[in-house]
Amino acid sequence: MKCEGYSLWFMPGGEVRDELKALIEKFARELGTDPFLPHVTLLGQVKDVEAHIIKKTARLANSLNAFSITLNEAAYSDEYFRCLYLSARKEPALMSANLKARVAFGKMDAARFMPHLSLVYGDIDVSKKERIITEVGSSAEYSFPVSKISLFLTSGSPCQWRHIEDFSFT
Repeated sequence: MKCEGYSLWFMPGGEVRDELKALIEKFARELGTDPFLPHVTLLGQVKDVEAHIIKKTARLANSLNAFSITLNEAAYSDEYFRCLYLSARKEPALMSANLKARVAFGKMDAARFMPHLSLVYGDIDVSKKERIITEVGSSAEYSFPVSKISLFLTSGSPCQWRHIEDFSFT
């Protein structure tokens, strides 16, 4: 499965990044799936000229204040990019950031925002997903501060994705 366009991400740093990156890479090796960087997608599948996306993302970042994201429950779905994930608490600052992003990019018709951090992308059988949730812990909790938006070109498969720029909040 491949993506198209650009994505705006909130990425953990430090120890949380290292732990989540190690989990994502471990499961990718075990399951034969693509590894990727740990992130919570603020807005995905943004299509426009890159220069316009950069300007809009910079303005969006300037409108946000630092906050924290808490990941608190392991779950799975039948969706490729939400195969196995950690749910993020729907805190007001996170939900407001998504609304501002949808307005900034004219994506008000975007699917309902379900903040999460994926651990596995793919079409994996339910028994494997349940085993991983048991391993991770159904109530695994991670928290990390957010003070910037990372813009990625997410066209193609995860190994083709590339970082464009980071935009710090003011």
